[in-house]
Amino acid sequence: MDGAGLGRRPADEVDDEIRFHLEARAEQLEAEGHSPDQARARALEEFGSLDDARTEMLRHTRRSRRHRGFSELAREWLQDLRFGLRSARTRPGPTGVAVFSIALGMAAVTTMWTTLDRLILRPLPFDPDRTMVYVGWSERGRGGPSLPMAPGDFLDLREGSRTVALTAYREGGASLGGEVPEWVELRRVVPGFFDVVGVPPALGRSFRAEDARPEAEAALLDHGLWERRFGSDPGILGRTIRLDGRPLAVVGVLPEGFELGHRDADVWLPLHLEDDGVRRARTVNVIGRMRGDLASTRGELEEQARRLADRFPATHAERTFPANTMVAELSAGPVVAQGLGVSLAAALFVLLIACANVANLLLARGADRAGEIALRRALGAGRARILRQLMVESLLLASVGGALGVALSVVGIRALASLTPPDMARTNELVLDPRNALVGMGIALASVLLFGLVPALRTLAAGERKGLVSGTRGTAARQGHRLRAVLVAGEVALAVVLVTTTGLLVRSFEGIRGVDTGFETAGIWSLRTTLPETAYPDDAAVAAGIERAREAVSAVPGIRQVGLGVAMPGGGWRSLTYRPPGGDADAPAAVLTRLADPSYLHMLGLEPLRGRSIGADDDETSAPVALVNESFAAELWDDGDPVGRTLDVMDRTVEIVGVFPDVREVGPMVEPWPALYVPLAQWPSRPLTVLFRTAGGEPPVAGIRQALADLDGEVSVREVRTLESVLIQSAEGVQALSRVLGTMAAAALFLALIGVYAATSYSVACRVPEIGVRMALGADAGSVRTRVLRGALLVSGVGLAVGLPVAWGAGKGLSRYIFGTAGSAPGTYLGVAAGLLAVAAAAAWLPARRASGVDPIRALRAE
Repeated sequence: MDGAGLGRRPADEVDDEIRFHLEARAEQLEAEGHSPDQARARALEEFGSLDDARTEMLRHTRRSRRHRGFSELAREWLQDLRFGLRSARTRPGPTGVAVFSIALGMAAVTTMWTTLDRLILRPLPFDPDRTMVYVGWSERGRGGPSLPMAPGDFLDLREGSRTVALTAYREGGASLGGEVPEWVELRRVVPGFFDVVGVPPALGRSFRAEDARPEAEAALLDHGLWERRFGSDPGILGRTIRLDGRPLAVVGVLPEGFELGHRDADVWLPLHLEDDGVRRARTVNVIGRMRGDLASTRGELEEQARRLADRFPATHAERTFPANTMVAELSAGPVVAQGLGVSLAAALFVLLIACANVANLLLARGADRAGEIALRRALGAGRARILRQLMVESLLLASVGGALGVALSVVGIRALASLTPPDMARTNELVLDPRNALVGMGIALASVLLFGLVPALRTLAAGERKGLVSGTRGTAARQGHRLRAVLVAGEVALAVVLVTTTGLLVRSFEGIRGVDTGFETAGIWSLRTTLPETAYPDDAAVAAGIERAREAVSAVPGIRQVGLGVAMPGGGWRSLTYRPPGGDADAPAAVLTRLADPSYLHMLGLEPLRGRSIGADDDETSAPVALVNESFAAELWDDGDPVGRTLDVMDRTVEIVGVFPDVREVGPMVEPWPALYVPLAQWPSRPLTVLFRTAGGEPPVAGIRQALADLDGEVSVREVRTLESVLIQSAEGVQALSRVLGTMAAAALFLALIGVYAATSYSVACRVPEIGVRMALGADAGSVRTRVLRGALLVSGVGLAVGLPVAWGAGKGLSRYIFGTAGSAPGTYLGVAAGLLAVAAAAAWLPARRASGVDPIRALRAE
């Protein structure tokens, strides 16, 4: 390179100055204990090469930066990038830790952000302007749970609404006939439903008003069922399918991807609604499309609630009709939305810990590079030039870590989809798209650059203070000790919050599993099925079909006990209306009702406290009887003793023959409800729940399917599960959240362990001369180890002191996920504190052991 020219220095002069500074740096490194060859090699490595040094000096003796062209700036950036890559290769250990930390933090954030975006933030495909709402009912002052309402309430609301167009549907299931009967999910919708939703069929037509007549036979197919079962046959229109034995004509196929509610519907049927006078029933789901904003819609529904309260004071005095967006209610629900928000916050904690690790590593590396920075400054490099070089190195780490994080995010999203409850909507949309991948990369880059700026500034300042031949790296390292300690304490505090909240949720879930529901679950399996209406048209035929189904299942090899009922504890219920003693006949009430045979109740271990249980003689030929639980007895009769008294249920008068103890019929997290138990033989039902015990091992599902198919070719079997799993499904949200936070907590704990280890190791390396002096003055290896461990535990203790109060507040914020007293259990907090201190001690043990092996003679010679 020609060194002549205006404003430049001769090349020979530059080369002479480079040699002088390199020799000075080599002498300094020799004084620190390096051999002459090692000292010269490291001096060359710090500056890159002689050519790089020459180029650096020549560049900085030229005219000012603002007069340089784009090509020269590009060359500088490329040189910075090459130097960063070379520097990373020479320190593979710290570089690998930094890259992995960034990847882990970025993957956590991207996974949770993608999940929140896909399930909550993105509008439903049929609701791009977010004008669809779900209208439920609630008791005033108790919030707005998304519960169905009575048909009469829906009809009144629809007629009186001006700000929202309302429509309704019911959920259910049926057996789709064919060579192999298949259980399918049903949606029954009122005429005009698809006009309100704004989803026309992809093939054929939607329902007309005449399709809602009882004798009409029309059905719409879901696009997925049309593809899977009928091979996307365009000639499907007009073909007949059989649901529970009833022939129906296919009039249309819905577009691909249409999904409503928590389960995908396979078949859509018309629904005719009329006011049956039972205003306490909750049987229809109501949705609508707003013509205005949400506030005006809620105001109008509140006004209608007051009008209905004036008309029906006995049932509607405290009733209200809250409206919430469809995305919030049907797509995920407010509890799930809060859980995803908590999980995203946990992921940000993991990212912060990762960034703190990177900052700590950069601080340590910067202390080592003080001599290099001093040399560059002496050779003419400006502050901005060196700062840019350091930030390029941080950018390089963030880019590589972010790319690895994208790959980890794909795995994380798939794992998270497998953890979601099976009835959660839109989980099929959980994939990493380019937009969310860019969001994750942007978060990683911004975080690392932000956390890398302070180490870069401190590195620059340390290099300027040090000069070429003054001191050792210990001076610069000690100046950054306080900041590194703060970062490690922050990592520990964040890890404490995550580990503690995870512990609370796990404890809560275990508490739910340990709740005494009041009935037996061990060894009991359950399944659901339906007797087809065409083969069993009346109660007598249904009763006969129930008996044949019992005999068929009992005859399957491996089955040793069978009980039949309707729904199952924790898996749903049926409500019957009744007139309270002395109550208004025009205002019937509804009560949770179990329809069961004697074996069903016996398998559940339900024995009456007073009176008798349901017996084999309680059939269609005997007088109607019923049992009540303690809560229902106390609610209806002042003395709590209903045995021998009567109650009007539906259109019958039943005699109360016994009282059962209160059990948690709805699930372990819900207190016992008032309940009524009636004989299945007196209340025949086509939908059936079969409970059975086996001789051991897995249930003979194939044998049961074949037995029921031999009974009737239209019968299918659904949801063969243990009764214990059915009961615990109400806690699936707690379990899923605890698993997600558990993964985050494990990542946070691992990164915090790395942080404690790295900080302690570097502190020991910087204090070798000090340790040598102490040992030369008589300190033994044990005292040195103790001193190092005490320092690490002190920093970790500060992190614990900060993190535990925050964890306590987080536990209070997660109260809706925490069952019983798990959130205030001191054992969880004490266990986490002890565990974190043990982990910190384990992370610091190896550096402490290395410190105790320092040779005082060599340490003093190097100093």
